[in-house]
Amino acid sequence: MALEGGCRRIGHAITLSMDTELMHRVATSNVTIECCLSSNRKRIGNSLSRHPITTMLDAGCRCTLNTDNRFLGDTTSTREAVVFIREAKGSWEQLLGL
Repeated sequence: MALEGGCRRIGHAITLSMDTELMHRVATSNVTIECCLSSNRKRIGNSLSRHPITTMLDAGCRCTLNTDNRFLGDTTSTREAVVFIREAKGSWEQLLGL
């Protein structure tokens, strides 16, 4: 629905990888997904290795790393990058492409 409405950015999208057809549509439509790893802990559990950011990147989705709400979430862009590598199992190459 958001794609048909012409959206350019989607926040979080942590369930996107459950629908490979939709994920492909997002990847080919150049929509950017705003990923906020630390704030997603509550939704997917403490194990960020289950976060779909690397799956979305591998599928060709355009993603960004964000802090969501830096003050309430107690994080920074640097911490989010560390979380991406250490916990979400992202690669340095993927991080540099974000």
